[in-house]
Amino acid sequence: MSVRYFSINASAGDDTFRLKHFLKAYKQRAFQRRDRVFTAEDRNYLISFARLVPIDEGGYWLRGLFVIPEMRRLGIASHLVDTLLKEVKQEEKARIYLLAREFLTDFYLAKGFTILEPNDLPESLQATYEQAISHGKHWTAMKWSVYSPLSSNSLTPPSS
Repeated sequence: MSVRYFSINASAGDDTFRLKHFLKAYKQRAFQRRDRVFTAEDRNYLISFARLVPIDEGGYWLRGLFVIPEMRRLGIASHLVDTLLKEVKQEEKARIYLLAREFLTDFYLAKGFTILEPNDLPESLQATYEQAISHGKHWTAMKWSVYSPLSSNSLTPPSS
């Protein structure tokens, strides 16, 4: 299995075409040009993807993480999240927000995410959270930061 990151641009033609068909086949939301997309492949077949959406307040929203059903529980999602955290770590104000389904909260906690109060979400995500809750979805607001003390993926913050 290989995991890789690619930018959505004109030069990613074949990758973009394959990913669009993969997302459509598995009824996943399409990506936008500004998104950062990570994929996992097995023998040249897409088996997983993750999508980071830049948010206005800085940082990213982990908007999608998907592994095809027959490849679940093999550590693929874990490896994909490790890969995207490693990439984001290199940025000055690295942080990722997500709205996790309740059964995935422990998975994300193990990756160094922390639980947030919904009003601590960036303003651009609060409406999404509130809309989901009003439709009966049970999501947990979470955040990962490069300086998170709970993160095994964290770096030491600069001294003042």
